[in-house]
Amino acid sequence: MSGSTPTKYVKGGCSQSTPSPKCMKMIFTKMKDKFDTLRVEVNELMKRFLSLVDKKLLWQLSWMMNHSLLVMTFFVMLRKR
Repeated sequence: MSGSTPTKYVKGGCSQSTPSPKCMKMIFTKMKDKFDTLRVEVNELMKRFLSLVDKKLLWQLSWMMNHSLLVMTFFVMLRKR
């Protein structure tokens, strides 16, 4: 060992300094799988939330959001003059 930095190995036996394309693909696939499961969970949570929240309340909320956005854009336009 004459001062050469040792290659660190990541889980799955990939070297960090120069990972092979095969290794990169494996890491990418793992990440993609995680993101897919996360997206499914978020969708399920949203469905549950929407089923719990009353439709009328939801409509009022969206109206309030749109209203506040209109007011904000109005003030921004006033400020720019």
